[in-house]
Amino acid sequence: MIDKEKNSKAIKAIQDLIIKGRILAFEKVDHSEMFDFLDGVEYLPGLIIAESNTTKQFEDHLKSMCSDFDCIEVWNRYNAG
Repeated sequence: MIDKEKNSKAIKAIQDLIIKGRILAFEKVDHSEMFDFLDGVEYLPGLIIAESNTTKQFEDHLKSMCSDFDCIEVWNRYNAG
């Protein structure tokens, strides 16, 4: 699980990534790129509900995805406030 105070922000970040996925689909990106993107998004909810503290793994994975898929604004919103 991630730190409770970051839970809402984490869910919002996943929502933002889903929106990014819709944009990628509209842009008709290569299937392998879409697969990699969705594979990365799929991993995040499991980190939120894991038994152990997975905050660092969640944040590392989110930051990496945002960098790899040109959506650093998602990372910035997650860190804001």
